[in-house]
Amino acid sequence: MKADTEQGEIAGFSLVEMLVVLAIAAIVFSIGAVSLSALRGRLTSDHYADRIVAMLNDSNDRAMAGSTERTVSINLKRKIFTNGIDPDIELPENFRLTVTVGKETVTDARKLDVIFLPDGTCSGAEIAIADTQGRSIRIVTNWLTGLTGRADVDP
Repeated sequence: MKADTEQGEIAGFSLVEMLVVLAIAAIVFSIGAVSLSALRGRLTSDHYADRIVAMLNDSNDRAMAGSTERTVSINLKRKIFTNGIDPDIELPENFRLTVTVGKETVTDARKLDVIFLPDGTCSGAEIAIADTQGRSIRIVTNWLTGLTGRADVDP
């Protein structure tokens, strides 16, 4: 950086100094982006599982509060969870999804419904999600209480 002198030079950074700063910033940014990408990859299955649990519990709450039946539909072929109110939850294509509803395990292209009744009961469900890193997450909806929670297979 040039300093003010009596000859009237203007203080500022040279082009080389600016390029060095930009190169360092680009390196730091790329390292940060790679780290965030790796972190996001590890948290993806957890993120989806938490959203599914929230959707199922919300549907149970709405059924009891509104005294009307609520349904969460699961499209196994497209791996989409929908309840007609909240935004759909679509699992990544490379995830494996297995669903057991009413003690019937289904892994083909069928559409399944988890039905929540106003008295707090439901059809019950067990949902297994496996990501590409081999992490498995199991989500269980109790048929008697309608409550949903995670029961992860891997610690």
